[in-house]
Amino acid sequence: MLSSRHWNVGDRGVKHGHHSRNLCKQFLKENHLKETCYSDVLSAIEYHDQKEYNFSDGGNDILKILTVADDLDAFGFIGIFRYTEIYLMRKTSFFQIGKIIRDNARGRFENFRNIFGSSVGLVRKYEKQYSILDDFFTAYNLNVPRYEFGKTNPEGYCGIIDIISNIINQRSDYSDLTSVSMINHKDPVIKWFFRGFSNEINLSFS
Repeated sequence: MLSSRHWNVGDRGVKHGHHSRNLCKQFLKENHLKETCYSDVLSAIEYHDQKEYNFSDGGNDILKILTVADDLDAFGFIGIFRYTEIYLMRKTSFFQIGKIIRDNARGRFENFRNIFGSSVGLVRKYEKQYSILDDFFTAYNLNVPRYEFGKTNPEGYCGIIDIISNIINQRSDYSDLTSVSMINHKDPVIKWFFRGFSNEINLSFS
């Protein structure tokens, strides 16, 4: 069962890696480990979330791997939810969120392809996941100018974002996202999304 503990973290900000580095330093200190022996690890933790990709990894393979892993975790149905949660918690408007997410995800996928472009099978696998997210927010952007959020009966792509927003605002248990009422929703787009989301969740936590 999906619950809020799987998703909630202490910092949803743009530079959460900096705070994560401090937590790691605290862990090292409490366990009497020298920071100098873990400099690559600390750098990887701090800079993995810098999606401008304007830093030099300096041969830090841990940073390269962690950055790509963080990128790939942003695609698919789960990626749609995670992105939406993060940007809504940053108070991004419904009208801006789709464009911002598409731009960010495009950079992530290009970074992944630049590093692993020679692995054709791997690129194809995650290109499909990336397309799920990009196609979703392309359709969302087309519908958002004329959609009324806060409807009793949400509809379509905007309705999915509306549902996620309500769950966040009401601090509901996120298991509601995989409930029978969601995966059997009368709206075909909402049904498609939550069935796909539920299937990815089951694969992730199985």
